[in-house]
Amino acid sequence: MKTPALVIALFISISVIHSQEWQQTNGPYGADVMAMATGPGGVIYAGTRGGGVFYSEDQGDTWDSMNEGLTNQFVYAMMVTDEGFFCAGTMGGGVYGWAVNSQSWIPLNYGIEMPWINCLASNDQGDFFAGTFEGGGIYRSMDNGNTWVLVNNGLTTTYVTSLFVAPDQTIYAGTFGGGVFMSTDNGDSWVQKSAGIEVPYISGHLGRNLVPEVRKKYVTNLVYGALRRKEINQ
Repeated sequence: MKTPALVIALFISISVIHSQEWQQTNGPYGADVMAMATGPGGVIYAGTRGGGVFYSEDQGDTWDSMNEGLTNQFVYAMMVTDEGFFCAGTMGGGVYGWAVNSQSWIPLNYGIEMPWINCLASNDQGDFFAGTFEGGGIYRSMDNGNTWVLVNNGLTTTYVTSLFVAPDQTIYAGTFGGGVFMSTDNGDSWVQKSAGIEVPYISGHLGRNLVPEVRKKYVTNLVYGALRRKEINQ
């Protein structure tokens, strides 16, 4: 289960760059925040446990819900692509995509047999990746989430807690029990890259869609409460 410490893991880089102090935002209230993402125009999206998705257009001063069509409101993953398409990953309901025309969420689960989504990521080509609880692994979609296929070749565990796409399009996957895996072929195969990680239970990450200005070179992992930053060799 994710804890408030995860929020520290997600925003530690922002705090160091922009401020030496933390300021509490005015919400969102009613549920625990489990995932965050930023979209075009600086809009902030927050996925919550039991309260669905909230958004803020004023840097967190005010929040509004956006749950039309979201039948599962346990949102543990958020993703916004460079093109502004965004998805929500839920616990038990799979992946939802936001339909701009209808201003509602639509399920995007064709091919997903394990709909317990821990994390989401996308690459520069517009491919989507979803990591699940034990029993699923990593799903990939190459058509905006309309269809998904498992891409687990080389993974020794299917409990995937975090995904990160580096600027060179290398994909990193954090797992609960197997440490970190890397793919240089768009997820077709994975190689374990966990040298130096003594406790291979990765439970948090800094995704490429969270804050573009600080996503250049770092993956941040929360390993049993210990914050660890690792520079990616490019």
